[in-house]
Amino acid sequence: MKKFGLLIGTVALVFASCTQEMPGTDPNAPQDVIFTSAIEGGLKGLKAGDPTTCSNPEAEYALVVLSGETYYPAVFMVDNILYTQAIKLLPGDYLLETFALMDDNGTPNDKSDDVIVRAAPNTGSEFAAFVTNPLSLGFHVNAFEKIEIPVEVLCFEETSYQHFGFAWFKPVATSVHQMWFFGDFCTKFFMNYTGSLYESQKRGLQIDMPAIFNIELYQNGILTATYSNEEYFGEGKPLSVKYSDKTGIEDNFELKLNVLVKVGDEFTYKYMHSWFFQDDEVIINQHGIEGPGEDGVYDFVLGNCNAIQADFAFAPYMNLPETAGMSVVQPSNDPDRDCYLTMTFTGIGSGFDIADGSADGFCFDRGIVINTGTPYTVNIYSSLLSPSALPERIRDKEWDRVNWLANHLEQFSGYKWYDFQQVLWKLENDQWDGSGYANVPAVSFTTAGSMAKQMYEAAVAYGDGYVPLPGGWAAVACINSDPDPLKAIQTVFTIVDP
Repeated sequence: MKKFGLLIGTVALVFASCTQEMPGTDPNAPQDVIFTSAIEGGLKGLKAGDPTTCSNPEAEYALVVLSGETYYPAVFMVDNILYTQAIKLLPGDYLLETFALMDDNGTPNDKSDDVIVRAAPNTGSEFAAFVTNPLSLGFHVNAFEKIEIPVEVLCFEETSYQHFGFAWFKPVATSVHQMWFFGDFCTKFFMNYTGSLYESQKRGLQIDMPAIFNIELYQNGILTATYSNEEYFGEGKPLSVKYSDKTGIEDNFELKLNVLVKVGDEFTYKYMHSWFFQDDEVIINQHGIEGPGEDGVYDFVLGNCNAIQADFAFAPYMNLPETAGMSVVQPSNDPDRDCYLTMTFTGIGSGFDIADGSADGFCFDRGIVINTGTPYTVNIYSSLLSPSALPERIRDKEWDRVNWLANHLEQFSGYKWYDFQQVLWKLENDQWDGSGYANVPAVSFTTAGSMAKQMYEAAVAYGDGYVPLPGGWAAVACINSDPDPLKAIQTVFTIVDP
């Protein structure tokens, strides 16, 4: 049973003062104040099975506290308009301190068991943020003048977080909803998080830690709230995200997930993913299932260390700079060398997974030129990111197959760098025949038992959807930062331990 202290719920109500015509024109005569609201379906319609209506009991009267005085006007419907009985007030200033719609619990002469079904939240309460003007509200009653003051009321039904839900009173100005989130952060380099908030978790630093994160709530493109689990280090409970939308008006929401990770030498919140939805829609997880499942919590994992599928699995985090200086050269024509290109990076700060200096590189754009010895400014991307997070030029490349091959080269004893490079071009274009090209020796993709043929067929057979486990290897792609497609350079990459 809801008691009076729970001042929460949802409805847009107005109250008006009306002047009765009486003999004489006494400016000090009491004026009638009436609370009204247009209600679709009437009071009986409020208990229909439609989830957009409020599932609380019907209201028989309103509890109104004005400047310390309590009133109990009955409520009734006329032509789909909700009215209270008139309250007579002398002209002057008043403070609306409490407004609630009440159910008499079947005992109209006994208010001790009455319950609140809808109410206006008070300033400073948990749900005050969901209305425009929480109580208390000041207003003035003039002699012989009508006034209308909007009062927003919320309908609220709370269970455990697994079954937390809201139902709404029509026509409602504002609805309140809630979602719960929990995350895992998997990293081989957990000891690099010494000095971070992760070190304060009960089990300390480990390969699989509860993710510390925040979620930014955007409503119709405007940031309205940020929710964080930093206070309790992400442990012990999921993060609650509350939001409101206006009934009858299409509201578009975005939840931006930012996870605490290491960027260079600094610990900071880095954007990882966005969820988009409208009004009271539920989020659809990566497996096409609506809603958070039986536990009521949307769970995610950053990395690849969970045997049980989470609602959302994000790529293992790689600590990469956004940009760098880069040039490439072809090493001496030594068939036993390790790479097609030698990449030289400059301008990279400390702490990242790649550093200034040389790295082995390969080409993943056979038809586009890159000038050796020419300095370029490049943007740097983890090949583990979802296609939507990659530039259009490289989002459709077979990065999963490339990463599978890079992590299973021990299966191809005796392979040469040019086998690997030719397989990359074959993955880029399955019509490629392995001809000699750009100082890369020819290989055969048709001769039985050829190394390149074995590598290519294995990558195609086993690489789709592959994500390296902690301790594996992943390609890091570099493309020039100039957006002009005519100035595009060859996509080159190096292999990094994520």
